[in-house]
Amino acid sequence: MPEAKVSSKKSRGLGPKQKRYGALLLAALLLIGLSVAATRLFWPNDKEDDVSEVQKQFCDFARSLITLDYNDWDGYFASISGKTSGEAKETVERNFGSQETRDAVTASQLRREVLSNDCGVKSESSDRVDFIAFLVAKSTNAEGTFVEQFAITGETKRAGDSWSITKVDLPILAPY
Repeated sequence: MPEAKVSSKKSRGLGPKQKRYGALLLAALLLIGLSVAATRLFWPNDKEDDVSEVQKQFCDFARSLITLDYNDWDGYFASISGKTSGEAKETVERNFGSQETRDAVTASQLRREVLSNDCGVKSESSDRVDFIAFLVAKSTNAEGTFVEQFAITGETKRAGDSWSITKVDLPILAPY
């Protein structure tokens, strides 16, 4: 009967040199993966930058809207009107551009300064961001000094590379 040949060759596994290269390759891939993940997580996102810049713009507008001095009504009105467009501009002009409003504010000798404000994003899309602002103001008129709270909502829309406040819900201008 023929004899079965038994091979004396050892099975080839990975040698120490190959194991070392495999471990280095795995470590390099892991390092690259972690670097990409960290970059995506911590690198500033253009959209987030846009939203935070627009949020600052809206907060500045809300602060300007509430801060007023009856002695500079023309400057006040020009400032808030110039920061809006579209429906928001019409709303500002309708509510603050009338002679009746000017007369009421002047007669009451109204001055208002913002003590604190907080603004937040209600919703956002690629071309529109809706905001809400909460403000606390110290108001002084002919009758005394008091604290008021305001909530203002607004909409901003992208117009090319810039953003514009296109809609704003103003607080009621109470008779002073």
